[in-house]
Amino acid sequence: MRNALILLVLLALGLGLLAGALLLGSPKPPAPAGPNVVMIVVDTLRADRILAERNGVPVMPKLAAFAQEGRLFTNAISAASWTRPAVSSLITGQYVGTHGVVYGVSEDDTGFIFAHTINPRWPVLAETLAGAGYQTGAVVTNGHLQPGANFEQGYDSKRYIFEDDVPADRVGVLAQQLLRSSSAPFFHYLHYMDPHAPYKAPQEYEDVFGPEPPITDSDREALDPDNHIRYISDQSLLRLGQRKPADAEFAPLSEAGQAVLRQRYDAECRFADTQISETIERIRKRFPDTLFIITADHGEEFWEHGGTGHGLTLFQEQIHVPLIIVGPGVTPAVVDNLVESVGIYKTILAYLGLSEPVPLQGSDLLAESPGNGAAYSMTRGPSLDYPVDLDAALEVSGKAIRDNGRGMTEIYDLAADPAEQQPQTSDAARWNQALDAHHAEAERIRPPQIQPVQMPIDEEFLDEMRKLGYKKEE
Repeated sequence: MRNALILLVLLALGLGLLAGALLLGSPKPPAPAGPNVVMIVVDTLRADRILAERNGVPVMPKLAAFAQEGRLFTNAISAASWTRPAVSSLITGQYVGTHGVVYGVSEDDTGFIFAHTINPRWPVLAETLAGAGYQTGAVVTNGHLQPGANFEQGYDSKRYIFEDDVPADRVGVLAQQLLRSSSAPFFHYLHYMDPHAPYKAPQEYEDVFGPEPPITDSDREALDPDNHIRYISDQSLLRLGQRKPADAEFAPLSEAGQAVLRQRYDAECRFADTQISETIERIRKRFPDTLFIITADHGEEFWEHGGTGHGLTLFQEQIHVPLIIVGPGVTPAVVDNLVESVGIYKTILAYLGLSEPVPLQGSDLLAESPGNGAAYSMTRGPSLDYPVDLDAALEVSGKAIRDNGRGMTEIYDLAADPAEQQPQTSDAARWNQALDAHHAEAERIRPPQIQPVQMPIDEEFLDEMRKLGYKKEE
């Protein structure tokens, strides 16, 4: 009888606790102790601009100085050479072949117009951190990332701030607004559109590098900010044989015109450098316990291989990106190891002591010896207007670019030929095997329930893509 009474009392207590839990809700896990995390993606920023000079003047002196406080990676590779797949890799921690965001604006045989986008079942970085107790927020400025394309997963709608193609100082204002409503620990994603074309920095930044050389009237027309995206698109279509020379809208830029374009790009880099640094200092002043990761989605070509822009090749100027990590406990160092920006997600979780929601690709960038000696990138072109089908594999001093459309693989010795001007074909079989194995593994590890998603395209989104040069004008 006594044992039965004790059992009834325990049962009553248990039912009471269960009722209390149902009324009050399950207890929340304790909030993480921090630190905060701020991820800054600078659209179209080449890796070589951080430490560059033009006319004896540093291009990005503030970020160069900031990099000395933490880890500066000199050999970081992006998973793609244009925004949509590259950012998808950053926030899923997966290669392009795994997350499946391959094409931009495309049209199938039935006339259905679509773009690939992130499957909402992928546990993206913001979702994982939100689940760990982080307050998340974002400021995004690239049309590819607008709400409705699943890049806003993990954010409260009021804290996913999208303004299309606004300058770096406006991003700073929006980031400050986000900061005012933030409490630690938080994760902020800040996407700066500068220095994406068209290049038009405030005059004070254009004046930093001295006067521009004189240019021709046709140069002036092509370099006009209102025309410049159309110029890049026009030259890209000519380059790919999608437009006949007789139908060209613009004459090629002269050498002086090319020099002006490079200088204006650097002026935008200098503008971004100042604005990003001011944002960093505002955050550090209020929240000194913050980890900063600064990178780019991809780079930009300036006639190193016959054209300008991005998304159409996998040469280093388009996939070699800056990467800086500064924060509590990060030992200052210059890291020359071959690494991949796809590993940023893994790195953040390892730094915070959080488990991976699914196996993440890349490597922990804060490990004693980061990287695994290989890197991969790909592009299928931003739309079917620009048909390319390229894969790249890199090792410490070697690289292969495979053109699947032409059935050709070119190999480069990056130690002897860093500018990639002397393609070889020897040992192509080994590189092709490595690329085939990479793609097979990328598809194998994709969970069967997370297949690529086709997002229907409306006229508003088409206009966004035309403004960015990812869809040709009709």
